[in-house]
Amino acid sequence: MSFLKDHITPNKNGEQKVWRNIYSRDSSAPFEDNFPGQDQLTGWSTLADQMTREQPEISWREAHKQYQPGDLAGSLFERNPGYLYTIGPYDIAPGESIEWIEIWVAGQMDRDITILGDTTATLHFVEEGLKNLKDNWAAAKELIENNYQVPADMPPPTPADAPMIRNDNELSVEPGAGFVDGEQTAGVYITWNAVHQSYTDPLTGEADFAGYNVYQSNISVEGPWQLLSTLSLEEAEQLTSNGQVTFFQQANIGVPYRYCVTSFDTYGNESGKTGYSHYTESAKISASNDLDGIRVVPNPFRQQSGFLDTGERKRLAFMNLPEKCTIRIYTVALDLVRTIEHNGGGEETWGTTDGKDYMLSDFAMNVMPGVYIYHVESDVEGHKGESTVGKIVIIK
Repeated sequence: MSFLKDHITPNKNGEQKVWRNIYSRDSSAPFEDNFPGQDQLTGWSTLADQMTREQPEISWREAHKQYQPGDLAGSLFERNPGYLYTIGPYDIAPGESIEWIEIWVAGQMDRDITILGDTTATLHFVEEGLKNLKDNWAAAKELIENNYQVPADMPPPTPADAPMIRNDNELSVEPGAGFVDGEQTAGVYITWNAVHQSYTDPLTGEADFAGYNVYQSNISVEGPWQLLSTLSLEEAEQLTSNGQVTFFQQANIGVPYRYCVTSFDTYGNESGKTGYSHYTESAKISASNDLDGIRVVPNPFRQQSGFLDTGERKRLAFMNLPEKCTIRIYTVALDLVRTIEHNGGGEETWGTTDGKDYMLSDFAMNVMPGVYIYHVESDVEGHKGESTVGKIVIIK
């Protein structure tokens, strides 16, 4: 938080002054002022004297060196500071007013970098975060000095709202088969509400909407987002029906991804990445009635699935399933652990965030390490009653 000094009414001494005092909320902390209590807050003259004096600069590390054992100030890294920002003092007559403007900003490294971790993030997150903080502060200052008028380079509306709001403007992602370069392939169908055809930029009045960008993330809702496809306005219009755009995106079979769609204008301004899928979705392998081809991946299951998404780390998948079947999982003593009803495509998962099962038993118990037996029984017309068995090894 910071004050814009030029937008502060001069105090009674003619100063445009901002005071920042650091107080301790722990009465046992050494060599620091304690945060004002209720009795001080009611004593305006005492409080004004305390808040409008220069506070000696001292680091917490330096202060910690000076206290004696037994002061009960906690360890070097235990601290509970309170920051008190004040302006003044003022002599304000009835009917008079003062003005101040505060800017509250935060800064961080690009999330697409921090989420990946490694030395690229750890070696630069402080300097990149400070740079972003300063950029945000400068942008806020520019907005204030422009009388809160947004610059004319305003991006078009977002194609979808954030997920889980439960309204009609949420991004929809469904697995399916489509055609790419004339060949059928697995992927997902992404549906969103089209930017209205009569949309014009509210600041310029110009009809500058130009198209959509489609992104994919294999880690989290925060990215990193990889640009997959760009749809021009003309291309999107051909995919629009009843006010909704439905786009087929090719994807790797059995790999969970989140998807995000943004809009952009003719000047390259892009909407925020708010329209994304909350749960992951994967392209499904085609259903098969050849029960000998059923596979479980990964098998053995060692600690976790290997996917980077934390919500998919307990994800175990049955592949090459019939379109409709029942999967039963037993211990080697033939105690029933889990029953899964499958309907659609050739893949069914156990242990996903979307399924909310987290590799649990039917009794919401964590599955223990060991050898398990699975039994798949087909419910497809012409193949009803056909079944197969196999083994799963879970190592934790």
